[in-house]
Amino acid sequence: MMISNRLLSYVSLSTFMCVGGVAGGGAITHKLAGYNAALSFAKFGACMVLALLLVQLILSLKGQKRAIYLILFNMAFTFGIVVFMSCLILPLFWVPAIESNVKLSLLLVSASLWIVNIKRGIDIFNLRWTDAGGKLLLRYYRKQEREIDWNGILGSLKMSIAIYMPGVPEVLNPLVSILIVISMLAGLSLRSIFPEASLFAWGVPIIIVISLIMQMVGFGIAQFLTLNSLEREAGAQIRPI
Repeated sequence: MMISNRLLSYVSLSTFMCVGGVAGGGAITHKLAGYNAALSFAKFGACMVLALLLVQLILSLKGQKRAIYLILFNMAFTFGIVVFMSCLILPLFWVPAIESNVKLSLLLVSASLWIVNIKRGIDIFNLRWTDAGGKLLLRYYRKQEREIDWNGILGSLKMSIAIYMPGVPEVLNPLVSILIVISMLAGLSLRSIFPEASLFAWGVPIIIVISLIMQMVGFGIAQFLTLNSLEREAGAQIRPI
């Protein structure tokens, strides 16, 4: 069974992004913590890239016969973007000068923000599905043939992502976006003078950007649960159109 050109292009793009991210992260780690730390980071990054590549190849093959695997493939592609972005802040964890409690605090804050945004993505999809899901199934789901045009459904749902930080009103999102850009530019300006400070300066905005991407992960989880429910109702696997 051959992988379609469209899916293969996504796999190639994801792998290219991840390799670039690992290379960039390795260079940052080398600058901040030396050769051995950079080598350790490169090994860690290579394992992530290879694992993600293997998962994407398997899902792209299985997705040609079962639509639910295409949803998982899209999620794997999204995680490719996350890996790329994460490689710009992960070097922090290889820098001995940064205390362990600082690293742990950063990890906990990041994980909390990302989990909240995953839940938000799930809620957004479920709300859209409640409003329009029934009509879209009539249009894109061939119940007798057990075939579905899931991409058509997604296009019609017209979901979008926006910055979400608990306690911060949405009306302030434009200001947050400006602060993200300013912080990242400051980080780039400080990279030669205060490399560790610059890593935090662009690292915090990247954490917020990753939280945006996590809403897409939430979309994927909700899609998986929805299509899985349809398969249980049909008593059979549903193929993609």
